[in-house]
Amino acid sequence: EFTYRWLFSEHWFIQNLSNLRVDNIKGIDKEIQNLTGFGYRSIFLKNLEMLAGVSIGFKDRNLSLGPQKQYFIVNIFQEVNWNPSKKIKFQQKVSFFQNPNNLDMYNFNLIFSFNYRFTDLLGFEIRYSQDFDNGISDNFNENSRLQNALTLFF
Repeated sequence: EFTYRWLFSEHWFIQNLSNLRVDNIKGIDKEIQNLTGFGYRSIFLKNLEMLAGVSIGFKDRNLSLGPQKQYFIVNIFQEVNWNPSKKIKFQQKVSFFQNPNNLDMYNFNLIFSFNYRFTDLLGFEIRYSQDFDNGISDNFNENSRLQNALTLFF
């Protein structure tokens, strides 16, 4: 996943999100998304940032048990970033994706993360994520993960 944001004023931004996903458990052989949109950013207490926005784009999906599907999607997203100190960061993200031509096809992602920076180059992250995908078999449409990682900053 790659997100690029360009702040064109103090609060407003344009965003492009590109995502490539493979999930063997859900039967997704390849999924490519590209969305472009805009959003609003508010800063509170100098170290608390909230973002919300909407974007539109396309999804190209190959499923193991079905034909390749290409369709437009609409995305509504929200983020909270809090840096209580130079070394600590908390983050929360929610994204909801909807096929406007088929309201039964949607998915959402929810992420909570904690980052601690040991040095300028090395850090630690623990992350909880949950995603639900209505376009997949009922047996595998929901997924929860708890991850941790060492992070190299460059």
